[in-house]
Amino acid sequence: MKKSLVFVMLALSLLLFAAGCSSPTKALNYDVAGLWYTDSANESDILSIKEDGTYTSARLLGNGKLAIDGGQIDFVGLDTRRFSIIKVEGDEYVLKGETFNYFRSPEKAEEVLDMYKINLAKERQFYIDNIKTILEKGEWSSPDDSSKLVFSEKSYECVYKTSSSSMSNTYEYVIDNVTGDEDAPGVFTIEWTYSKGSLFTLPASIEFAVTQENFILSSGVFPFSTEYYKPVDLRYEP
Repeated sequence: MKKSLVFVMLALSLLLFAAGCSSPTKALNYDVAGLWYTDSANESDILSIKEDGTYTSARLLGNGKLAIDGGQIDFVGLDTRRFSIIKVEGDEYVLKGETFNYFRSPEKAEEVLDMYKINLAKERQFYIDNIKTILEKGEWSSPDDSSKLVFSEKSYECVYKTSSSSMSNTYEYVIDNVTGDEDAPGVFTIEWTYSKGSLFTLPASIEFAVTQENFILSSGVFPFSTEYYKPVDLRYEP
């Protein structure tokens, strides 16, 4: 009887010990409870993680509950957002997400955000400075590949081809200004003047976009398609 009682008490002690060691806010032996500050360029936010594994976020993550698996943390609310807990230096940890991160100190978040903005401005200026090179290098194709744009220093040719016929138009152009959209990284507006001999001279506004894979030109002034693509062949490197 005494042996049974000792065994029951030992088992109960082990269960209590295990319960005490487990924590809904511990990831990689680091307690993530407390306040975190974002480096998001779109919205400032303070993330508050409570000891019971719930969290509140005024703008970016909403309210919900943590689901921790090793170094992965899911913030489960109206939708699920996954972050990784990463040790960067000393006892400093970062919650790293796909598009923004969280830091323990607002100063560190602000520092990272400032560096991001500086790099973004450099990237924007790189594409503005190299827009002529980008236009003139290689062919631009419409989404269905039925027409092409080919630029030279002072003119561009629009070519449309089918299995039975083809047609083309050539225009002169002069770039007047190029601006980058500060609210939409990778999006630019090219203001140019285009003409066709003595027939006409008109202003035009062209949207130029940089994606992961392609450059894109969009405008209603192109005769055979409003959009043209080509693979990115000149990329900004920080």
